[in-house]
Amino acid sequence: MPHASARHQTGADTAMTEIALALAMAFFAILVLALVSMGAGQPPDTAPETTGDILAAALIPPGQEGSATPMESRDVLVVYHHGRFLDRDLAPLSDAALAALSAIREGEGRVVLAVPPDLPLGEAMAARGRIGRPDLLVTVLNADWMARLRSE
Repeated sequence: MPHASARHQTGADTAMTEIALALAMAFFAILVLALVSMGAGQPPDTAPETTGDILAAALIPPGQEGSATPMESRDVLVVYHHGRFLDRDLAPLSDAALAALSAIREGEGRVVLAVPPDLPLGEAMAARGRIGRPDLLVTVLNADWMARLRSE
């Protein structure tokens, strides 16, 4: 019966099939190991945001620490210190005065918010939001201003 031998594989053919299957399984196992070691299948990192850890002084581009744009006489300076808004004479600004800053039209002067260099970025952004001007300039107070604030 010639057909009976065609249905049965020889020993060499069976060995080659088993070797191919073993190699495929080994390749798959290495692939799964590589994916697990690279972090696939893990939940996304749920680390808390660290916006409060970034200080306002870190936003100054390198090499521009000493550069300054001079204030013009029409410009309005608002100093933010310890949660309070102060004018250029360090007198507290009322909520009405802060609201009036949004009425200053372009060309009538700039509104400049000055914050301490060690102020957390989140607090600086909250102070910026309270003034509510899209063209608000934000700057960092220098050592002279910080000394003046400490003496008040």
